[in-house]
Amino acid sequence: MADDFFTAKQILNRSEEEEKIAKILGDKKEDFDYYKNILFRVFSPAEAIEDKKHDLEVNRYGLEQGRKERLFPSGRTSKEVCKEKYNTNRLLNDY
Repeated sequence: MADDFFTAKQILNRSEEEEKIAKILGDKKEDFDYYKNILFRVFSPAEAIEDKKHDLEVNRYGLEQGRKERLFPSGRTSKEVCKEKYNTNRLLNDY
């Protein structure tokens, strides 16, 4: 969950084709991270599932915001978009 901003930033402002690829790759990354979290971060299976759900939500939000920005440009940066939703006492100011 510490990489919310990084995850969302990577998928903002993409074309429709890139969005589809980002969705597929993001889903596969979260599948891999589930096992990585259990083996290396010593998460319980329940914690790993919750982390995966959270990360998939962040990815969905990033894709949704990227789509909106493509259709109705607001001039906001990806950092601003992500901070609005996910910067609750996190380290996003360092990016």
